[in-house]
Amino acid sequence: MRVLYLDCFAGIAGDMLLAALLDAGADLGLVRKGLSSLPIDGYTIETGKGESCGIAAAYVHIKTTEQQPHRKLQNILGLIDQGDLTDSVKEKARHVFRRLAEAEAEVHGTAPEQVHFHEVGAVDSICDIIGCLLALESLDVDRVICSPLPLSSGAVQCEHGLLPLPAPATLELIKGVPTRQTEIEGELVTPTGAVLAVSLAHSFSSLPGMMIERVGYGMGSRDLGFPNILRAIIGETEEPAISPADVENHGEIMVLECSIDDLNPEIYPYLIEKLLDTGAADAFLSPIIMKRGRPGVLLTVLTHQEKWSQLAKIIFEETSTLGIRLRRDMRRVLLRETARVSTPYGKITVKFGRFSEKGSPVQIAPEYRDCRRAAKQFGVPLKQVYNEAVAAALDMVKNN
Repeated sequence: MRVLYLDCFAGIAGDMLLAALLDAGADLGLVRKGLSSLPIDGYTIETGKGESCGIAAAYVHIKTTEQQPHRKLQNILGLIDQGDLTDSVKEKARHVFRRLAEAEAEVHGTAPEQVHFHEVGAVDSICDIIGCLLALESLDVDRVICSPLPLSSGAVQCEHGLLPLPAPATLELIKGVPTRQTEIEGELVTPTGAVLAVSLAHSFSSLPGMMIERVGYGMGSRDLGFPNILRAIIGETEEPAISPADVENHGEIMVLECSIDDLNPEIYPYLIEKLLDTGAADAFLSPIIMKRGRPGVLLTVLTHQEKWSQLAKIIFEETSTLGIRLRRDMRRVLLRETARVSTPYGKITVKFGRFSEKGSPVQIAPEYRDCRRAAKQFGVPLKQVYNEAVAAALDMVKNN
């Protein structure tokens, strides 16, 4: 499997990552072409080679030549839609900016749609983010792994004045991500760098065993007293490769577990509902026998890593547990889509599971609530509604 490892030795920022990817062999022409297709004016892209404490590294400088407007999420999503970009780059770009908007909204107590992006909505950050996605696509890697992110102290000047470091939006973005403390004063991980790290990385760990092919160095602008660089290391591991269509559906998921034997059982349905509403991928209960033969319940919650700390807080607040076990598990899921099919009992929502976007469904699952409602309304067995929904779904697949 072809892996890109991001060694955030001195932190990560959008321009450092873009420079490192270009230095590792990404196609600069493709990056420039993609960025030039966006309906944005008033900037130049300068690339070149420099040196940081004796180490040669690439740099990228996005220089603004005209006043840029403050943009909201919808403005940026509109720019992305108008660009001559692949569907994959557009989808990832939307995801990155939505994630930024959610982090800023959480910090400022507002809705993501109302966030004025200020610095991260400026033309340089838009070019950094989309440029990194274009560069990454040209490198054709199967998996991205990132090192733990370094935390620093001090303050940074922004639109709102001086903010403590790590910046509030950065802290929001790196929830659930491994970090390491440093004695450095000054910003090491910017919001743009943080959102790219958490959005692109399939996992965070030390450098995996690999046959190293290329190493790219991206340089920051500050003098830290040591090399201010981000390393992009590309190589082959012995793990089986994951096809590009499968990358988003094959990776790690956080598992939270705790054993409980002294909680009012009426609380469990409320707890499960609250966990799912907060963003858990799944939450379920299993009967177990605990010490001294007492019957108990094993609570298991599946979540993406950025949500685990928020879900752990809910578990501690809503249950009687004193501890939660955490682990990362590998998983493989099918591509999912939903459709409404017509049956003798009205419209029923059906979920399809596929190995690839163009593949035939390997799973067809009618929505329980729709089937239950129809069964009660028409006075027929629930399984009869299920069977009609599956038959209608099969007809839909055959005719498309």
